[in-house]
Amino acid sequence: MDGVESELIREIVGVGEHVALTRWASAIALTIFVWDNLLTLGDEVYFIWPKKWSSVKVCTYGNRILCFVALVLNTLQLDTTHRNFTYEFCAAYFHIAGYFAYASFALCNWILLVRAHALLGGKRNHFVWLCSLFAVAYAGTAVLVVIATLGLQSQLYYSDVFKACGIRELPYLMPFLWIPAGIFETIVFTITVTKVYRSFQLSRCLGSDLFMVLYRDGVAYYL
Repeated sequence: MDGVESELIREIVGVGEHVALTRWASAIALTIFVWDNLLTLGDEVYFIWPKKWSSVKVCTYGNRILCFVALVLNTLQLDTTHRNFTYEFCAAYFHIAGYFAYASFALCNWILLVRAHALLGGKRNHFVWLCSLFAVAYAGTAVLVVIATLGLQSQLYYSDVFKACGIRELPYLMPFLWIPAGIFETIVFTITVTKVYRSFQLSRCLGSDLFMVLYRDGVAYYL
């Protein structure tokens, strides 16, 4: 029994360490998010606020709001100073987190779509093709997210010991949630790399500073 008890103690300690690291990571992420927005606020006021509203501007601010709310909720449910939460809170939290993550990725990938359209010369047929690909990718992702979120309901619990929401077993669809969006991002990345290669082959340069930024950021986002 000593060996079994020792193994059980090690597992409990391991879970506790994991929860503690998650708490720290969530608090750090929220701090970095707020600090980064404060650092760039001056440039944002000067360059972005005067611009007319567009889909990219809406996606930028929408994604910021979603990320902030999600980080606050995640930090809250991991906070050890609160009173014990209930199963209902955990269920609501994981539903909100799942749908917020879906919406955030969709907004980011719409911005990627607009950038790819600009790199392709702004032609209408390219835009229709990219929009169709985007719609298929996120319609598939939406179905997977709904099924996975519903499957989580029977696996959720609140731990009075660690004061955090937990999942007994992840739904089998969880590893597949990112495949449609990953395919979309891979295609956009391929477009970016192909455009870079062709531009360099034709003129031995990568074009204007604006296109340099589009190339650089597109590759950095994918990696």
